[in-house]
Amino acid sequence: MSAMRFRRAIMVGGTAAALGVALLVVPGTALAATTIYVAPGGNDSNAGTLSAPLATIAKAVSAVPAGGTIAVRGGTYALSSNIQITRSGTSSAPLTLTNHAGEKVVIDGEALGFTPGAVGSTIPAAQRGAIHMSASYWRISGLEIIRGPYGVYCDDCNNNVFDRLVTRDNYETGFQLQGDSANNQILNLDSYGNRD
Repeated sequence: MSAMRFRRAIMVGGTAAALGVALLVVPGTALAATTIYVAPGGNDSNAGTLSAPLATIAKAVSAVPAGGTIAVRGGTYALSSNIQITRSGTSSAPLTLTNHAGEKVVIDGEALGFTPGAVGSTIPAAQRGAIHMSASYWRISGLEIIRGPYGVYCDDCNNNVFDRLVTRDNYETGFQLQGDSANNQILNLDSYGNRD
């Protein structure tokens, strides 16, 4: 099966099944008041500052305040458990997960369960996705998600922006948006080599 690359700007409205393609212009957003930093050499006991970063994205997700940003420093983050995003931002205080200053961030899900799953097996819902999301008002950008059971798995997600993501070589779908998901924007997604 040949690898398929695509780069599109799309907007999902109504339900995830109603997928329309349109070019979008997204106005710039102001830098969040609070930024938590994550780096490969960090420690989850640190304060999450640029000089004392956290080690895991999961810890930062649990600590980011309303309207805050998680800035992930360049490097590879090998996951031992998936990143669960279940807390929502709001329309006036969205949450952001992004690479820091254009640095290359790779989230590697190879060590997660069901990578790969046995032929005919079903992946438990909570284990789907190196990034498993059931939340709203997030902006996730500048990340490369590889070798997970799914790359990004988003169920019942609303009003999120996914921008400049690469999902490749995952054992199922690179990017899965489903359930009662509405008003999500997917911008510049490169998804290829996934085994769905």
